[in-house]
Amino acid sequence: MKKKLFGAMLAAAMTFSLLGGAACIYAESADVATEDLDNKEDELVIGSTRDIAPGEQEAYYCIMSLSVWEPLISADNDGNLQPCLAVSWESNEDATEWTFHLREGVTFHDGEPFNADAVLANLDRHKAASGMSSIQYSYNFDSTYPGFVSAEKVDDYTVKMTFSQSYPMLPENMVNYGSPMYSPNNFNEDGSFNGLPQGTGAYKLVEHSADEYILLTRNDDYYGEKAHVKNIRIKVIPDAATKVSAMDAEEIMGVTDLGAIFPSGAEKLLADSDERFAVTDAKSLVTHYAIFNGSKAPFDDVRVRQAVSMVINRDEIVNDLYAGFGGVPTVNILNFSSPYAEDFEITNDVEKAKELVKEALGDEEYTIDIVTSTSMANRYPYKEEAELMQGWLEEIGIHANIQIYEGAAYSEIKEAGDYGISLGTRGLSTQDPYTQLSMFLSSDASMNTTDCLGYSNPEADELLQNVRSELDPEKRTEMYDRLQEIGTEDLPAAPILNVQNYVLYNQKVVKNYQATNEGVDLPAIEWVE
Repeated sequence: MKKKLFGAMLAAAMTFSLLGGAACIYAESADVATEDLDNKEDELVIGSTRDIAPGEQEAYYCIMSLSVWEPLISADNDGNLQPCLAVSWESNEDATEWTFHLREGVTFHDGEPFNADAVLANLDRHKAASGMSSIQYSYNFDSTYPGFVSAEKVDDYTVKMTFSQSYPMLPENMVNYGSPMYSPNNFNEDGSFNGLPQGTGAYKLVEHSADEYILLTRNDDYYGEKAHVKNIRIKVIPDAATKVSAMDAEEIMGVTDLGAIFPSGAEKLLADSDERFAVTDAKSLVTHYAIFNGSKAPFDDVRVRQAVSMVINRDEIVNDLYAGFGGVPTVNILNFSSPYAEDFEITNDVEKAKELVKEALGDEEYTIDIVTSTSMANRYPYKEEAELMQGWLEEIGIHANIQIYEGAAYSEIKEAGDYGISLGTRGLSTQDPYTQLSMFLSSDASMNTTDCLGYSNPEADELLQNVRSELDPEKRTEMYDRLQEIGTEDLPAAPILNVQNYVLYNQKVVKNYQATNEGVDLPAIEWVE
């Protein structure tokens, strides 16, 4: 009955957003006077589970959905490339030279002009900061710009990049987190920030108290359509129940970020008799996985990994833990927002799984740890998911304990290989499928070190080595299709669901509260008259 109630309310309240993470996707110049936008209280307060602006030592300082910084190239939620700070681009015949034409009339928040010199400075910064940690995606220059030789200024608003090898998917790899732009005055020599981020976005980040709040104020000099709400304060509220109470008490008027509110909390708020609350959703770039420690038994045997995937009842997870709404079941390593993503049949067969385990292990029994992190358990119902998985594993003769660790300890446990299955997320950081597929399927993948995947497949390695330079689109698609097939066959990790980002808000107070693939389109929010 609860599921039916929630589904009916969602159907009535839902607004689907076509926006991607960057506000500039659809930005055009607007003649609206900024004073006309200040039509109500001057500060909107919303909540987030984590600090989404970790600070100066973070590779991006803050996540893109805050609309503080913008990339050269963005994409909509269907993965279609969109111009942002670069308005167009083209390559030579063998895709070794790429020319980017830049948007004119744009300034950074500190007044520095955005131009070719700024792009070159950001590329230098990207190289200097390569390897810097991030709560979102890895910051690695060589991965984003493989075979990079040089970048040169053609004129004030044109930049040419040269590569040692063909790379026809460069624009897809530069999407969003692959080409962030900040003021050239905003960096130290090592690429770290020397103060608050100075981007080109519709909002300025003017105050940040770590793990407490973020204060944004409208950029009245923004080149495109101005944000409607002048100030937005984002409070960090890790506890799920506290966040629901804050929404109910109208201490916050909405939530943002992936995993911003548990489905159970959403159900409670949507059942409000005054119909104060509504929800919007959008495809996210994030997939949930059961990641195997394939460096040792029992998960060094592909048959055991296949058996685990077969007993995971993905529909039950989505329906019971995500209220049938927060995720889409999958067995594909590649996230569903990629235009290259294929649909594969999901097999749930306990008897077949038992046969595979018996064939692989005989009568030997194993006890393993299912691990996850506190931060993940705060954002998603991972404890409950682990409990379901514990029961399913027992059916095929694998005993499991559940362990939840703080961040540093969680990383140490995985790197040491002191676990059996890890519940976690990975994201599609670019629109080149290579980034997500190689993460799991390459023998040189960092996850072989950080998560002890212990995975290697010569066919996958050869495909990954050649696919990035393949100029024929049809052949490239065939290669990506085969890599996805290998992922479903070998299962270095068992994909569970693609995250459908859903966010709640108080519709009596604000409107146009549109979900994006990682948060909310903040500039679009308006006060209700």
